[in-house]
Amino acid sequence: MQTPQLFDESVVLITGGTSGIGKATAEILAAAGARVVITGRRADKGNAVVDAIVANGGQAAFIQADHALLADCERIVETTLANFGSVDILFNNAGI
Repeated sequence: MQTPQLFDESVVLITGGTSGIGKATAEILAAAGARVVITGRRADKGNAVVDAIVANGGQAAFIQADHALLADCERIVETTLANFGSVDILFNNAGI
């Protein structure tokens, strides 16, 4: 029997998750069992973070967005809800 992890199946949305503190938080929470959604402007960086998390057995997705635009912020939430069903933890990390 596998031991449940602290964040099993929790959906964590991390704005600005493509580098620095956001990236590190995404990696740690994914390793603890969370399903992680990261956002940022640079798709190459976002996809690299997702690829690393998935390679380590985690679940992650990237949504490209500009957090200074209300429409992008709304799309982030709508997309996360459509794909994962909830947002259990929101880490507003993006610096704008």
